Amino acid sequence: MAHDGGGESPFLIVPRDDLNQHQTVVRAGRFRTDIFVYSDDEQRGLVIIGRGLGDRWEMAVEVDPQHRRPGVAPHLMLSGVARIPLGGLVFGRVAPGNVASIRAFLAAGFRPVAAEILFLDQGSAPISGR
Repeated sequence: MAHDGGGESPFLIVPRDDLNQHQTVVRAGRFRTDIFVYSDDEQRGLVIIGRGLGDRWEMAVEVDPQHRRPGVAPHLMLSGVARIPLGGLVFGRVAPGNVASIRAFLAAGFRPVAAEILFLDQGSAPISGR
């Protein structure tokens, strides 16, 4: 899903340099560079922005379970979009089966643009017995 920027920032989000070991931030670091982590003043969730495939801006959002209600994730997403340089395009990577995330990205103004598959080297053992 992609968003072309613009719009107002519903939540004030601030940089969180203390969350580098958070599991979602660590996972994002496996797929992105130049990672920025933000949270809102009530710590409803995290906004993680970084450079992904093709050096494009990508965003991930995680809402704290006690704050999961309609509107929270899209507000965090829009606050993250406001951090992208003017005119920048940002992509939200969503698993196809994650209906709640798909709905939240759509509510924040993201639009589906493509489907992609990322193949990772899992360090599989060599094939033997030939």
